[in-house]
Amino acid sequence: MQPVPMDFWFTMGSTYAYLAIMRLEEVTRPAGVAVGWRPFNFRTLLQERNFVPFPAGTAKTNYMWRDIERRALAYGFSARLPAPYPIKDSALANSVALLGMREGWGAAFVRTLRESTRQDQRSQQI
Repeated sequence: MQPVPMDFWFTMGSTYAYLAIMRLEEVTRPAGVAVGWRPFNFRTLLQERNFVPFPAGTAKTNYMWRDIERRALAYGFSARLPAPYPIKDSALANSVALLGMREGWGAAFVRTLRESTRQDQRSQQI
């Protein structure tokens, strides 16, 4: 039976994408789904509109960090939070991810980078 194709559009700077990235293969492989990883630079769109979805120090941002922590624990992995946000050089990270997708190492790069930026809250660089 042929795998069912599914495109996964994400941006390297997304806080909630971390949860999906870390679980994607675990969930899709048993279901026979072939994932097409599609990184894009959503931060550019946000900057063009002068919009910050999670401003530092707000109740909304504090809730977001707690929500991610709760969900990560429920999914069986940890997240030391708050993590660097927004990720510096997320445009570069998205570009490298795009190259990696073309060359076959992109999904591993994305998982490794997201894991490292979430696990090391001192990290301010990709």
